[in-house]
Amino acid sequence: MAKQKSNAKLSQSKQERARRAALQKLNAYPRAGLVLLALLLVAAFLPWVGIYNTDITGMEITVSGWAGLFCGLTGSYTAPGALFGDMAVFNYHAAAYCKPLAIYAAIALLCAFAALIVEIPMLIKKIHALHFVNAALCAASAVFSVLGFVTGLGVKDSGILVSYCQSNPACSVRSYAVLVSVLAVAALLTHGIAAVQYVKAKKI
Repeated sequence: MAKQKSNAKLSQSKQERARRAALQKLNAYPRAGLVLLALLLVAAFLPWVGIYNTDITGMEITVSGWAGLFCGLTGSYTAPGALFGDMAVFNYHAAAYCKPLAIYAAIALLCAFAALIVEIPMLIKKIHALHFVNAALCAASAVFSVLGFVTGLGVKDSGILVSYCQSNPACSVRSYAVLVSVLAVAALLTHGIAAVQYVKAKKI
């Protein structure tokens, strides 16, 4: 009987060590997620919609993801200034697209920012159950940034190339919101994998 108890304790001890080792391996995932989300928030400074003009080699007017976020939170689409980008111009020529674009940018970036905040307790307190939360937040950010990308490209159908660009063949509508989507999907996969590994570790 004593030998059986000793073997049981030994087996339990091995399981506990294996569980701790598996959980220890999860510490790399929040760091990867933090980097990806930081890059995402930087990428949001790129145009979510812009008029590209080959005559001047670059974007003529743009609205970044952060400008869209600011417009979405304030409900203002006509005020000039750096925070708004050139939203006032787009609102004049393509008003039907501006509100959806701003709402999508706001949701995508707020979800990404929330996910970035959630990384902190995972890094410091090792609360790996939060990988499920971040996977959901990153999924939402990916979905809404894709919607923002599609909406940004859809501005070409608004008539802005005729009214603003006067049908200049050098002008076209572009959007770089897809870069935010790619980074959001990468962060989603990172936390999704970590969540699966966490469940497996807890079952040891």
